[in-house]
Amino acid sequence: MHIAIDARNLIGKKSGIGRYVSDTCVSLSKKYDNHSTLFWPLRSSQIPKGFCGLNHQFGGSISCIGRKVWSLTTLPRQVNKSHPDIFWGPAHRLPIGLNRTIPCVVTIHDLVWAAHPETMSRKGWLADRILSPHAMKRADAIIAVSRSTRDDIVERFPHFADKVHVIYPGTSNFKQSMTIAGDDSAFSAAGDYALFVGTIEPRKNLDRLLKAIAIAKAEGGEAKKLLIAGGKGWRHTAINTLIEKYGLSDCVQALGYVSDAKLATLYQGARFLTMPSLYEGFGLPIIEAGSYGVPALTGNVSSMPEVAGKAGLLVDPHNPDDIARGWQRLWNDDALHAGLSSHARENAARFSWSKTVDEMLALFEEVIERHRQKRPQ
Repeated sequence: MHIAIDARNLIGKKSGIGRYVSDTCVSLSKKYDNHSTLFWPLRSSQIPKGFCGLNHQFGGSISCIGRKVWSLTTLPRQVNKSHPDIFWGPAHRLPIGLNRTIPCVVTIHDLVWAAHPETMSRKGWLADRILSPHAMKRADAIIAVSRSTRDDIVERFPHFADKVHVIYPGTSNFKQSMTIAGDDSAFSAAGDYALFVGTIEPRKNLDRLLKAIAIAKAEGGEAKKLLIAGGKGWRHTAINTLIEKYGLSDCVQALGYVSDAKLATLYQGARFLTMPSLYEGFGLPIIEAGSYGVPALTGNVSSMPEVAGKAGLLVDPHNPDDIARGWQRLWNDDALHAGLSSHARENAARFSWSKTVDEMLALFEEVIERHRQKRPQ
């Protein structure tokens, strides 16, 4: 089976979607009965390492505008010429101009543009509002990364219901680093801090989380520590300004974007993960933390209850007082913490990249066969 893959999300620092695409592609490369081609809007010298088991085609675009032009011109032309058995768009997009004889599958991670448009840039919202529905219409099958995402799709696009399939992402394994916060050892004791992992953007709800910690600090006296690991996203408030605003400089530290090795060490030493997002299509940090036996303080909306399972304490992400109560409980109630922790690894084990790829390949084969049967004899 020859699978053509849009590789644009593999460029730059890994976000949740970037990690999904990367780990899926690496897992695909380990399968013996298929080969895949990654289509890059870059020159060959610019691609990241780690994809040696795959074939590559290059577009040579450097600027953001150049990459958009690539997706409308070079990408469909190259894919059409390569005659793949199937094309996979791993993140909300399928190229316009792709030959109709090529079967297509698209992965939809979330419908943020419909559910929480206020958390997106105008440009990003407009692109998703136009291109995601186009991709779902063009696709022979749609992969939703959670039941929550599937339900969002079916609610807004009921005519797509028959072609939506839930295939969960897997849990990534990281090699650990020896340090946590560089030269700052104040936050390095295992179990001495809670952890936030994610891009700094409005949907991640950091303002309310920090407000909740300030409430808990005022009520409980002792400052409990939070480490924030994540790069800057759209319309991010300067995180250090927020920390100072809520008087948390003594107990909250922003690390910025961290390597996978350092992230592994952060997970290993955390008492719990904090992820009270306003909306998540899946929420990879929940199961990444869970694979280290670390439970999650997370939102009671969208996919988060589904993914956290019995390893999560759910709170109302719109209510700082409720987040504060959850924060205090996970610090102070050792029995609760131990109970959630006891389910964390088992919960994370529900999700594996091998299983993800097996289910994807089965779906691809089904789509290819359906497509073949429709061809004129």
